[in-house]
Amino acid sequence: MNVENTSNVGIFINLMEVFLLMAEKKRHVVNVYSQEISLFSSESEEYMNKLAKFVDSRMNDFAEGVSRISFGNLSILTSLSIADDYFKIKETLDNFESDKENVEDELSAALSKVMALEAISREKELRIEELEEKIEKLSTSLNSNESSREELNKKLNVLSYELKKPLEKRNYNSVLQDAYNLVNSKE
Repeated sequence: MNVENTSNVGIFINLMEVFLLMAEKKRHVVNVYSQEISLFSSESEEYMNKLAKFVDSRMNDFAEGVSRISFGNLSILTSLSIADDYFKIKETLDNFESDKENVEDELSAALSKVMALEAISREKELRIEELEEKIEKLSTSLNSNESSREELNKKLNVLSYELKKPLEKRNYNSVLQDAYNLVNSKE
């Protein structure tokens, strides 16, 4: 294959690509600043007319303030104005995206803190439950000790009474046994 055939094949392929693109797109005729313009687009006719009306309106706005301006210059001014709006809106959108990322980062950090605080709270609740159980056990033990103390006081009173009796009336061995039991029950 020679160079001439290779370039013809390349041109043929490029023409085929253009043809395929054109086949996918529809032809639209729109009116901008009193001029009919043919456009090829895959967008709907309604959408293309909406765009044309927008550009037409912007061109008319620029033409009002100027007595003489060529269509070319008016087109350039309108294009620059639309491009300016586009870049300002894009910058605003980029700022929103950046702000959104910052807010997401802050939210993530706050969520981590909340989760850490919840874990600490659960630990504290478990510790409170443990302490409440301990208090209950100590209270039960104290009540048991109180009962034992009351019984010991009764026994002590009985022994005191027995000791006050005259010696001949009391059984000495019985008193010693009671004293021995009293001492052993304290241990």
